[in-house]
Amino acid sequence: MAEQYQQQLMEIVVDKVLKKYNVDSSVELTSAERDKVKEIVEKMQADVEHFLANQNVQISDRDFSSAPAQGETPATQTGGPKPGRTFVQSPNNVHNVKTFTNKKR
Repeated sequence: MAEQYQQQLMEIVVDKVLKKYNVDSSVELTSAERDKVKEIVEKMQADVEHFLANQNVQISDRDFSSAPAQGETPATQTGGPKPGRTFVQSPNNVHNVKTFTNKKR
């Protein structure tokens, strides 16, 4: 039902624009132009169907592969820290914090 109203509103807007610019609607398209318009409309329809199908899909944490825990490096990574040393990439790393103390006078 909403599609019907939307279609009617769209027709009104298009008619107004065509009248504004004195466009004659009796112009016929060539077969090449018709094919091009048909191809564009089919692509748009496929995109809309794809969007609507993905809109109803719910993604959870289970849909993603497990990521390495914080502080661990993936097994496929080359280079990186030496074994036996802890390597933390965190903005809250206590080793990077500057401490200021008041000197006793």
